[in-house]
Amino acid sequence: MKVKKLLESKKDEDITQKDYLKVIEELIDEFLEIITNKNIRNEAFFNFNIFSSRTQKVAKLYYKYFYAKYNVICLKDLLIIPKGEKNFKPRFQNFKRKNKVPILVINATNLNNGHNFQFHATKMGEVKSEFDKNFRVSFLRKGCEVFDNFLVSEAVAASSAVPGVFPALKIKLQNMELSLVDGGVYENIGLNALFNENVDEVIVSDGGYEMENLQKLSISYSIKMLRLFPYLNRTISVLMDVNKDLIYEKITQNKILNILADERNEFEVDCKKMKFSDEENFRGFFSKIRTDLDKFNKSEANAIIYLGYIKMKKQLKNEKFYEYDFNFKEIEILWMSNELGKIIKDASKRKILR
Repeated sequence: MKVKKLLESKKDEDITQKDYLKVIEELIDEFLEIITNKNIRNEAFFNFNIFSSRTQKVAKLYYKYFYAKYNVICLKDLLIIPKGEKNFKPRFQNFKRKNKVPILVINATNLNNGHNFQFHATKMGEVKSEFDKNFRVSFLRKGCEVFDNFLVSEAVAASSAVPGVFPALKIKLQNMELSLVDGGVYENIGLNALFNENVDEVIVSDGGYEMENLQKLSISYSIKMLRLFPYLNRTISVLMDVNKDLIYEKITQNKILNILADERNEFEVDCKKMKFSDEENFRGFFSKIRTDLDKFNKSEANAIIYLGYIKMKKQLKNEKFYEYDFNFKEIEILWMSNELGKIIKDASKRKILR
């Protein structure tokens, strides 16, 4: 939304790197303001309303906290028409621009047929597959009442509706009712949507945690993890892990230039200073902090942002377009002190662990 405002307010030749840096800095400030003061999960669960589901409540909260200030209501409001252009189509006209127009794809999973359901600024529906023979929901576009009135907040709520925690978002069409849940049920990294766009380069931020290595799948493990069905949960973890491996293999096979930025599992750390026994112990602990709809304090949020930053800095250090260092002096001091360990242990006490 901030990029949309930038591209629609300034001509292509007038946009500079400083404009994008300002967008990022503003985004960080707004992000921290919301997540350190709001707990969307709790609000959705405890503001009881018999006339709407928890997923619908989350959609309303997304709009209230994230989209209302930008006057973005429906999916079609996300469409970007750069200044000086008319009927701009990024897939066919981006090659002419220095500052490319992004194509946003919000992923959900259609439980009716098991397909990846996509929300775009110009359409919503499913990409045709040459292998899967289940019925496909064709893309709904401008002029279709369902698409024209579909809310951005509802698309995001559907994409984050974790089964068992939030009910599926329902969409009524002429001859069926779709049930949409978290896009991660179909594919947890979201790369299939990029493959459909025939991209040449991919930057992956994999925020998922690694599957634990277990010596024994016991009842104590089940109780510890608050899981009543250890075999079922373990089976789901295996399936998700295999899915991730297949996606990464697809990147390699297609020779797509990629940067795998797993910002919470690949970093160097002085564990002795943080009073952790080893790096694996620290990595595992930190990666279990949930980042989905929970409330964070500023230090926790900064730590997560910083991990992504140092990973990308390492990957892009030889790239000519990498010309700017964000000011993370405060968190860098924190990183090399005992305080980060305390932050993570505090997160554990406040029960925001996976």
